[in-house]
Amino acid sequence: MNYTPFLPGFNRPGGRRRKSEVSVFKKQLAECRKFQISQFRNLFAGMIPTDLLSLQVDRVKSRRRIYTQEVSFWAFLTQILWSNSSCAEAVKAVQSWFKESDNSITISSNTAAYTKSKARLSYLKLLAISCHIIMKGTDVEEDKLWNGRRVKKVDGTSFQLNDTRENQEVYPQSSGQKEGCGFPRTKVQGLICLATGILVDWVETNSNVHDSVAWKALWQFLSPGDVILADRAYGSYTSFAQLAKKQVDMVTRLNQVRKFSGENVIHRYGKNDVVVAWTKPKQKPKHMTDTEWENIDEEINVRLIKYTVQEKGFRTKEVTISTTLLDPEMYPTQSIIDLYAERWGIEVRFRDIKTTMQMGELKGRTPAMVRKEIVMTVIAYNLVRFLINKALKKGRNIHYTRISFAGCIAQIRQWLPKYNGILSPGELKKIMDAFYYSLIDCPVPDRPGRSEPRAKKRRDYKYKLLNKKRSVMNVEAHRSKYKKLA
Repeated sequence: MNYTPFLPGFNRPGGRRRKSEVSVFKKQLAECRKFQISQFRNLFAGMIPTDLLSLQVDRVKSRRRIYTQEVSFWAFLTQILWSNSSCAEAVKAVQSWFKESDNSITISSNTAAYTKSKARLSYLKLLAISCHIIMKGTDVEEDKLWNGRRVKKVDGTSFQLNDTRENQEVYPQSSGQKEGCGFPRTKVQGLICLATGILVDWVETNSNVHDSVAWKALWQFLSPGDVILADRAYGSYTSFAQLAKKQVDMVTRLNQVRKFSGENVIHRYGKNDVVVAWTKPKQKPKHMTDTEWENIDEEINVRLIKYTVQEKGFRTKEVTISTTLLDPEMYPTQSIIDLYAERWGIEVRFRDIKTTMQMGELKGRTPAMVRKEIVMTVIAYNLVRFLINKALKKGRNIHYTRISFAGCIAQIRQWLPKYNGILSPGELKKIMDAFYYSLIDCPVPDRPGRSEPRAKKRRDYKYKLLNKKRSVMNVEAHRSKYKKLA
């Protein structure tokens, strides 16, 4: 039976059903992902498991959100790669993504929805994404390892946090600062792979916890055969003894409480290369349990190597290395000295994160958001390192430190438009090959022993130092009246 004789086929039983708002919304999001989000997907193809960021609007009663997990993740990553930009800039990026796909979608410039979406991101999923990148990034050839062993550099660095009550409770400011005049800080202990520069593991602690205690949370991630490269803060008897049981060797600078002397010498490989016996301290450290203290050996053998630094710009003229690498044939003296010279590289890697990426000041207002921000910072940093290492495999046989980290970030920004839309495997490979060639085309000059004075030519503005609560602080009307503090 025809219900519309003048319009046959219109509004008849069994005709085309009207699309639901959910299906229309899902289609709009799919169109959106073909544009700017696809830029990141194509650039970081295979590096990020996108199934962890899949769209979740299948449930009948689920909310239809603009800021899905995928959109929020890529916006968050953009915010960090774009020199720790503001949430407002991330929202502007999302607006441009949707405008290129569908002009009918209007997104407010208010940042409230975006900040709430970041809070909804699963911390465990972010950790899973980070672990996936680390596993792929640290897969290196045998000839890139040091004597066939994986070396991990460890050190601590701190991040300034947003001054909120929640952050102050978990990460309090320094006890030497007046109330209301300081910022909460968190200390991060990081393990960086010597062969790739990838940040493989980290742990956040209170800034009042000493490095020698805080980094023990990283021991669970160490594997037999690893070599730890660290400064003198980590060279305690307990660290040497406990890691030796895990078949993990250490190369550190000799702790300041010990001296290079001829006492308790077991073997002498040279005038400045000896093996000595360290005895267990009489007093148990406060951070150790009774069981841990009882399981520590009463005596361990440690190799001490003393040498003189003659390069211009080094403040220390004489350095003593302590290590558990005792075999002089497998690990010659000069080889260990050259290895310890690589320790300073972790300071440069932290500089890439805190200065180049401008992540020295985190914006999270709660400890939970601070932890997510740290994970996303690690993800962004390791993605850049992954691209650099991938480019070196396809091009020049040089060390990754010869490729500018800041230059790689700048190239990512400028090359993103080339990854628009759905690309075939052939097209994507062609663009990526050109990207890698451009990245390694102009390496940083190799200038060993180069020294730069720690001084600035440009003066800072003469703003008065805040030494009271802002509500009770009185300042002069003009900054020219400020007096330089003695």
